[in-house]
Amino acid sequence: MVRELKHIISNGALGEIQKIHLEMPQEGFKRPPDIAGKPSQPQSWRLKDYDVPTICLDLGVHLHHLSSYLLEVEPEATCAQFANHSEFKGLVDDVNMLLKYPNGIVGSMWMSKTAIGHRNGLSVRVYGTKGSARWFQLNPDELELNYNDGRREVLDRAGQCQYANQFRYNRMKPGHPTGFVEAFANLYSDIAGALQLHLSKQPSRSEYVFGFEQAKQGLALFEAAKRSAESGTWQQVK
Repeated sequence: MVRELKHIISNGALGEIQKIHLEMPQEGFKRPPDIAGKPSQPQSWRLKDYDVPTICLDLGVHLHHLSSYLLEVEPEATCAQFANHSEFKGLVDDVNMLLKYPNGIVGSMWMSKTAIGHRNGLSVRVYGTKGSARWFQLNPDELELNYNDGRREVLDRAGQCQYANQFRYNRMKPGHPTGFVEAFANLYSDIAGALQLHLSKQPSRSEYVFGFEQAKQGLALFEAAKRSAESGTWQQVK
């Protein structure tokens, strides 16, 4: 349904995009999840920050990827606030970022390890001149749409999808959420196809397979966020 949303945006159904808000709140540092009957404490690598806070590399990269994929532009500037709300003192475990994109688009990112009540609340909201859309990972097969004429829709894989109606997205019938297993199956298929083209020395650009350049852009965004959190000012993404 995220790919359906990309199709909707590209076709102009939401009009000119004005705002995007991305969230990935989790509660693991406040309420460790039970796995096999025992509380699962955070892995050691999550409990140490480096030049960029680890939470940005753990959660923030997913938000940056969604933003880049849906908008096809990169943030130009950010104003960020870092916080510590857990027992792990000195560790950044909650991040709020305001964002400025090209073409006057604005947005925000919120990522947290201390948001009690959120198991894994990845979500994206996109607002345009004609309508808006919301996708929530815990309800992955549905896409909420609202239009400026008052119409409200909930689109799922059994509905009038223009993109998610392909067989590859419907190996399991609607009403049975596809979740991670099917999503990763599709992604691995995309990567395999790109690799086959690369090995046969054919052009291998895929709209679903990202590489080092996007990772570099994500690092630049979160380096700017750190500078902003330290200075209390907007920082350009370099």
